[in-house]
Amino acid sequence: MGRVSEQISASAPRQAGVQLHDRFWTWSTALLRDAEARRVSLALQDRYSINANVALWCVWTAHSGYVLEEEEARRILDHIEPMDAYVVRRLREVRRYLSAPHPGYPLVELVRLRRETYEAELAGERLVQLRLEAATRMLAGPPGLRGGAEAGHEARRLFSISRAHLEMPVVLADDLGPESPVALFETLLDRARSTRSGPQTLAQDAE
Repeated sequence: MGRVSEQISASAPRQAGVQLHDRFWTWSTALLRDAEARRVSLALQDRYSINANVALWCVWTAHSGYVLEEEEARRILDHIEPMDAYVVRRLREVRRYLSAPHPGYPLVELVRLRRETYEAELAGERLVQLRLEAATRMLAGPPGLRGGAEAGHEARRLFSISRAHLEMPVVLADDLGPESPVALFETLLDRARSTRSGPQTLAQDAE
């Protein structure tokens, strides 16, 4: 994976046992209490296979003043892909499967298992976000952006990198459409600028 990836991996022991930063998690869960922010995040994820946590990271990174080189951003995305693919996405599939009726199985037990699966999915999402924040802090250095139009431009640049990083986009959408990935991301940017709310999560939307 190269030197950058080695640096990201080496940061884990220093984080463990000291103090984990969770400003990204706190920020994103607060934003997702807003119904429109949650809707567009889920639309990006469900319609276009764009990891909602990554879309949120694009906004948070720029909103926090961090600047990443394209290669650094790609390395960070490479590093969280296994956890997202083998843990978060699979748990999401199980939770959705358990949402449908399953005659012959005790309903109480199915509901309990679905709740436990949701909690595990949520824990996996938090792990991904903690990793994204740790790597961003390490590679980007002190925040340098001042916000406003500059931060918006950086968020869009990171989103473009993250879309190009997708191995198999499900749909090649018209970027000018009202529900295209670009339009949905613009809505997420707008909600991030205007919303100051309490906690909510993506997985909770299906509860």
